[in-house]
Amino acid sequence: MTDRQLQYDAAMERLRQKFSARCTAEAEFLQAYLDGSHTDRQEVIRRLHGLAGIAGSFGFMELGEKAAQLERAMIAEQSESDLASLVTDLRQPIT
Repeated sequence: MTDRQLQYDAAMERLRQKFSARCTAEAEFLQAYLDGSHTDRQEVIRRLHGLAGIAGSFGFMELGEKAAQLERAMIAEQSESDLASLVTDLRQPIT
């Protein structure tokens, strides 16, 4: 393996670790919303939007699509019942 490839792999690993940490933080935030200790619906929508974009960038298309669907549902003031499922998904290890 070339030095350039090693550098690339190391950089990608750092980005995966940051993404994993973000998923954990977003899971905690969304759980707080579900528990009622955080009530800012617009902040939830903003975070879902960001998560939808970044998840797809890292190849987690299903996670990104779920976040995007929930974002749309919350904008339309539809059910938030799938938020708990997204929290569970976000807590899964990123590999």
